[in-house]
Amino acid sequence: MEDQAYPHNAAVMIAPATMRGVPTAPAVAATARRLADAEDRQAARALAGKYPLLHGVLVPLMHRLGRAKTGRTVHFELTPD
Repeated sequence: MEDQAYPHNAAVMIAPATMRGVPTAPAVAATARRLADAEDRQAARALAGKYPLLHGVLVPLMHRLGRAKTGRTVHFELTPD
C-alpha cells in the first residue's frame, strides 16, 4: 500500500463545504487513515447505501476509468485532532 515515490503525511485540514467546494465553516486539523480490506468495503457500502447514484455508480465508474494506479475508489477515515 505504501508508495515510496510519494511521501505520506497523515495530517490534513478539513472543513464542511458546498457541492462546489466553497467552505461553509473554518477548517480544523485532522488525521487521515487509508482504509483497507473489510473497512474499505464497509465504507463503500455505507456511502452507496446513502448515495446510491453518486457513490454506487458514478464515483466508482469514474475512478475505474481515471485511476491507472488502483483502478478503484480509495476510502479514508478522518479523525479530528
